[in-house]
Amino acid sequence: LVFVMCFSVAVLSGCNSKEVKKSTTQLDISSYIDDYNEEEIREQFKVDKDICLVKDQATNYSVIVPNNSSELFFKNASDFVSYLNKIVDKDIFSLENETSLKSKNFISLGNTNLSNNIDMTSVENDGYVIKTHNNNIFIKGNSEESSINGMYGFLESYLEVMFVRSDYTYTPYLPTIYL
Repeated sequence: LVFVMCFSVAVLSGCNSKEVKKSTTQLDISSYIDDYNEEEIREQFKVDKDICLVKDQATNYSVIVPNNSSELFFKNASDFVSYLNKIVDKDIFSLENETSLKSKNFISLGNTNLSNNIDMTSVENDGYVIKTHNNNIFIKGNSEESSINGMYGFLESYLEVMFVRSDYTYTPYLPTIYL
């Protein structure tokens, strides 16, 4: 028994003494930044496509959330709207509960009643879908957390927002956005 206890103490104390090496590898984004041309990006967003989200800093879209949204979800949806407004450099997007929808078109965030027909069977735990139907945009996950991931995924994948560091986000200026 004494041997087992001594062996256990030696092993446990050895686990605590492992040296942890800090990674010195840095992410090299300089070549991407050197090739990035916001004017070219802006021109690409002006090309007429199916959905006209913004035209000359004007929109017909509202952002809607479920009536029963948690405080965390509502805060992230508010941040999403703030990013959209920052992208167009004008406060044109508003956040509404789904029952107070006033605009013709909308971006539905999360599990709104309007998103009930979105097929979620192939979406795994923290995944999300971004779909369009009748010129409306649906960003929906299986939970509020995965829908929040979808909001930020939409900003990154579709609107060129770059969450570079915790203290810096690159937001392009796009006065016209066709998707």
